[in-house]
Amino acid sequence: MAKIAVVFLLVAIVAVCNGARVVREEPAKFDFGVFQPIADGFAKVLSPENMAELKKNADELLSKASAEGQKLGDEALKKFTEAADKFKAEMNKAKADAPK
Repeated sequence: MAKIAVVFLLVAIVAVCNGARVVREEPAKFDFGVFQPIADGFAKVLSPENMAELKKNADELLSKASAEGQKLGDEALKKFTEAADKFKAEMNKAKADAPK
């Protein structure tokens, strides 16, 4: 029984291995039809030459955004601190004026 299972397993392995297609020639270029100019534009934009420039521009934009975000966060913290101090002063005044 085990011998039959081993033979069956070997036949299955050979069938799977022989099922692979071996490419004999270079595949033809895919035709996008009316969308070919769009595909060519994407290929041009995503070329290695443009990718370096895009990365540089993205790094500059990221550094500017980071600086603006830090500035905005600092301003928000300052306003929040001022509001908290004002609220604390009003609460202390109300506590002093409260009847005992």
